[in-house]
Amino acid sequence: MKIFRWQGVLAFVLIGGLVGSFLILFLDGMIERSIEEKGSMAAKTQIDIASLSTSLFAQSIVLAGIEVANPDNNMENLVQLETLSLDLDGVQAFSRKIVIDELQAQGLGKKWTGSSSP
Repeated sequence: MKIFRWQGVLAFVLIGGLVGSFLILFLDGMIERSIEEKGSMAAKTQIDIASLSTSLFAQSIVLAGIEVANPDNNMENLVQLETLSLDLDGVQAFSRKIVIDELQAQGLGKKWTGSSSP
């Protein structure tokens, strides 16, 4: 009696490896582009993110270099963040809910343009 069907195990490992490799290589870029596009549509101004890093095991996301442009003047930023760190509740993600356990923002400020700053 066979315990395993080796063809099925090989197919499972191969497909799992392909899915894992895809997530490792492309997940951060896909999330970054989605946040920039959907955030820009919602805020009606340009949003730029310098880098985004996800950790599936730690269930966290770190965004660096966030800039939200002034809708009246795209050459000026309304808000700038050095880093934004989110710790998520991974159990709730399976029920299609996003629960943020901890949120840390560092380097919050406004980039001033012109000769005088307040």
